[in-house]
Amino acid sequence: MKAIRSHYLSRSTCLALILVLVSGLVTPCLSVAWAAGAAKTVLVFPVTNASGSGPGNLADRASGVLTMALDADRSYEGMQFTSTSPSVRRAVSEGRIRQVDVEEGVQDIGTALSMGSALGADYIVLSTIQSSTVKDNPSSVELILSGQMYEVPANINPTTGEPIAEPKVFRAFGVSGASTVRAKYTGPEDVLAQEALRDAAAKAAASLAGRADVGQVKAKKSTSGGYKWLLLGLLVAGAAIAIGGSGGGDGGAVVNPDALPPTNLRMEQANDAVGLHWTEPTATTLTVLRYQIERLIDNPPFSRIDPGTLGQGSTFYFDYELLTGTHTYQYRIRTIYTSGDVSPYANFGALTVTK
Repeated sequence: MKAIRSHYLSRSTCLALILVLVSGLVTPCLSVAWAAGAAKTVLVFPVTNASGSGPGNLADRASGVLTMALDADRSYEGMQFTSTSPSVRRAVSEGRIRQVDVEEGVQDIGTALSMGSALGADYIVLSTIQSSTVKDNPSSVELILSGQMYEVPANINPTTGEPIAEPKVFRAFGVSGASTVRAKYTGPEDVLAQEALRDAAAKAAASLAGRADVGQVKAKKSTSGGYKWLLLGLLVAGAAIAIGGSGGGDGGAVVNPDALPPTNLRMEQANDAVGLHWTEPTATTLTVLRYQIERLIDNPPFSRIDPGTLGQGSTFYFDYELLTGTHTYQYRIRTIYTSGDVSPYANFGALTVTK
């Protein structure tokens, strides 16, 4: 009897050990499979270079590097928008994308969202190189990359298939990238600029994936039990975001008191255009990403007119799209910050123009 008990005890112990072992092996694999299945397609539009410096192809390189950084993240599948890509050419041939929009490039968020929808993207990313600094003795390159991610389905009217009037930012980022510091370096600046781009792109991808730094991206790609702790951390972070909100966003309900609109607004008629002038907000700890301008002609409602290129440092805009005859124009402007916070609108007032 004693031997029989020992036999069953041994079998139970072995079964328990096997279950523990199988659980330890299967759980990470399931986590990896779940993460892979949850990957979302991100369409990266050409990066604009507002710095006025750096190699001539800096913006083109940034687009590719940012796409690769997002693609390397298990949360996303990066897709770079180019006029020659097969998916874009097919969409043009099928009439889902206008050839003129491909040739002229993205001029506003609405066009970008329409293209993203036509290409079946889950998200789109619009970004800008805000500054690029080259240092000598020792040599290095530092740059600032900022941008915003928009969820495509959430910003498309399901009835009309058109972008909604007030697209909402899903996530925004403003990161710095730096190359290694090299003493007595005599090589090309492009090498250092490429290093700085990779550094900034990795940080941007981490930010867009909802993580704080690049170290967490590396932790995600490690093996063994780290996946379980990472999954738990992501679930907790996601719950915190869902409960607390982003604290801003394009058109969000929560307004950060530090998200200030431009000041010293001035409007004038300049030949066949209306000139708008303003001063960047200074009494804020936030960093300006860009500005949005809306126009009202004679009667409500306001409609957005800015081309999406009024980045940090912009202090004027000329509206040449005036109607023939006598009309009264009203304009308003607001600030969008790299944190995703959006200021209230500031009004320029009204101006009657005859064309």
